Amino acid sequence: MVPLQVSTWPWYYVAIYFFFGGIAAGAYLLAGMTAVFGDEQKDKALIRWSTYLAAILVLICPILLILDLGQELRFWRMLTQFKLLSPVSLGSWGLLLFGFFAVLSSLIFMAEDGILKIGAGFLTKLPHRLLMRIGAFFGIFVAGYTGVLLSSTVIPFWNNNQLLGLTFLVSGLSTALAGVTLLLMWRGYHKVADDHNFHSLELILLGFEVLLVIWMVFQEGGNILLTGQFIITFVVAVAVLGVLIPMIVLLMYREKAMPSGMLALTSLLILIGGFFLRYSVLEAGKASVGGAEHAMMLLRMLFG
Repeated sequence: MVPLQVSTWPWYYVAIYFFFGGIAAGAYLLAGMTAVFGDEQKDKALIRWSTYLAAILVLICPILLILDLGQELRFWRMLTQFKLLSPVSLGSWGLLLFGFFAVLSSLIFMAEDGILKIGAGFLTKLPHRLLMRIGAFFGIFVAGYTGVLLSSTVIPFWNNNQLLGLTFLVSGLSTALAGVTLLLMWRGYHKVADDHNFHSLELILLGFEVLLVIWMVFQEGGNILLTGQFIITFVVAVAVLGVLIPMIVLLMYREKAMPSGMLALTSLLILIGGFFLRYSVLEAGKASVGGAEHAMMLLRMLFG
């Protein structure tokens, strides 16, 4: 297990990193699956914009980590070594490799569409479908590894919940669908969600989230999520706004097209729930070792 280290740390950098990383991984997986099994021409907008979203967010993640560490060299230090049995080392390299494939895919699409001129000939000759399959694997890893890393520590709340990795993975896929939906609507592709049956897939993912959230609450120490500040951040923001209401809306419109305004609102609620899920998990870990005055320096634990 990773040893406990006590200090103060700006939680919001870590929570946003977890949130953006999950969306990026889920969006790239969606793009990769659509590119491999879908119609590349018909699904062009979905594939492109999902990939662009993944690349932008994954580029922001290292910035958030460096800001939290306060020392750039500490982040890069983890990339000078590789330990197969270390979740810290695997996570660092997984993020780097996923970022490489997400950005490379974006450059390839930009070259194909004539947006990028420099190196376009080389980029368009690359085996893109194979690259997206490999990148999607690292995307799945990135979406769940942060939860696995937390559960491998001696922090009571995190260590008691050995399904945090799966929880973060499912939430990452769910928020990615919501994020891609909002992005496509902003770009004018309002029917994409209906054409690709996003509603049914989102409903399945939210159903899994319900089970995982219930599991989390009933683990040893999980009742903390039903007390104090967590009444707002977990019960209201996650369970009600982020899961229950979107599920009800999706069930209401399961057999018919959802109005654009309702679709945008539902997607936004899912994103809010996804962020506060990660925030609540981090805060519950802090509280389980004595509260804010004994907060852990999480990124010290992640990067040595």
